[in-house]
Amino acid sequence: TDPKDVIALKDTNSCPAWITANDQGTGYYHLLYQGDLNQKLLKNSSQLSVAERVDLLRNADALLQAGKLPAGDALSLARQFRNGPERDVITASIKIVNKVRRFVDPSMEPTYAKLIRDLFGEKARSLGWKSTAGEDDDTRLLRPEVLDIVGTLGQDPQLASEAKGLALKWLIDRSAVQADMVSAVLGVAAFHGDTGLFEQLLTAAKQSKDRRERERILTALSQFRDPAIANRALGLMLTDELDLRELLQTLNVLQVNPETRELPWKFVVANYDKLSPRLPNLLGVGGAAMLPESAISFCDEEHYKAAQSFFTPRMKDVNGGQKNLDVTLEAIQLCTARAAVQTPEINRFLEAYKN
Repeated sequence: TDPKDVIALKDTNSCPAWITANDQGTGYYHLLYQGDLNQKLLKNSSQLSVAERVDLLRNADALLQAGKLPAGDALSLARQFRNGPERDVITASIKIVNKVRRFVDPSMEPTYAKLIRDLFGEKARSLGWKSTAGEDDDTRLLRPEVLDIVGTLGQDPQLASEAKGLALKWLIDRSAVQADMVSAVLGVAAFHGDTGLFEQLLTAAKQSKDRRERERILTALSQFRDPAIANRALGLMLTDELDLRELLQTLNVLQVNPETRELPWKFVVANYDKLSPRLPNLLGVGGAAMLPESAISFCDEEHYKAAQSFFTPRMKDVNGGQKNLDVTLEAIQLCTARAAVQTPEINRFLEAYKN
């Protein structure tokens, strides 16, 4: 397909004040508005349909990932549409704010958290942790997304306290938290949690006979940010306390938070010979083939070289191992390139926001 085309505008004798190049968001392509087209479009965004606003946000998300749109511009767009009020608009805004977190400098984390509270805190408090009678499906589906990001990345102290209280009640009485809010409650509580909460959740996981319930608990066990607690979660993979297949997600979930991102990689390097024989094969793919993913969230040349050096000799005889290693190494390279472009942009945006 030719990347360029000329379209004649009908029924007009002058240039339009603004244009959207994806009517009703039905196109399957992404757009890069140049010159002042983007600013004109944003000034007239109230005239866009819901589908067009969602498309605009998703388009910004794609361009952000491709390095074609400065992170500050994407965050400004998310700020503009933060109040929706439609669920799809708000969730698309949340997705952008969530995506840039990987490139936020540690010194800017407090400002980033404040940005999230300012954008979505009021909505989170209005939604609350429990649905109300007559509530529509969109509100019910939006609640866990908003409460989760404000309670975790937004580090809202009130929501953190409420989540811990609800989590403790849920551990005693499973009806204390509505089913569609359990993951959010446990996740926020764990994000701010201590050893005591970890041990209570671990006991609950061991006792539970419900696979879905165990999955929610085990995900929460991987969301604690205290490195000592996170290493305790990783250590479970070398024991028979729980089904190893259900614990494999620990290697991925712990990479989300910067405080624990390094730990899965270090754990695999230190325990490879103990861990790899324990991993089950799946559809002909060797169990150890997934271990390179313990480094997949890194964004620097040093970790790229370390992962390449460590895993290359170990994956050559593992079915599917080299493919997964190639995917991991490519992901590190792409993330490194994005970080070089986006981290300065995000820092500039947050510095201006702070002031």
